[in-house]
Amino acid sequence: MNATAGLVEKIVFVALTAVALGTFSFFMYRRWLLVVQGRRHLFTDRWPDRVKHFFAYFVGQEGLFREKVAGTMHAVIFWGFMVFGVRTLSLFVEGFTGWALPVNGWTNFYFFWKDLFALLVSLAIAVAVV
Repeated sequence: MNATAGLVEKIVFVALTAVALGTFSFFMYRRWLLVVQGRRHLFTDRWPDRVKHFFAYFVGQEGLFREKVAGTMHAVIFWGFMVFGVRTLSLFVEGFTGWALPVNGWTNFYFFWKDLFALLVSLAIAVAVV
């Protein structure tokens, strides 16, 4: 591939990414306007509780485990895509800068978990379909 084709691909990619981020930002801003109409001290009180609940309910997916199969399946899919997000970001950086993750103990550790979650997410989606 010649340099011009690579440049055109990058420009198209950046343009499409900008459109996607702009659309996302527009809809999130509209939702934000609804949120700020609530309590005035929305984000300034009870920081320890807020951080604890963030990790318990968002990262830990705590509320899902009331239903064993569906909750576990949803959590595995969520965590899997969180792990895949790291790889997506690393590929994005590699595509634009040429810098790749060095292969060492940490990347081997990550790739092991990425592959494990690929298998687990596939199984969870298969269970969801059935």
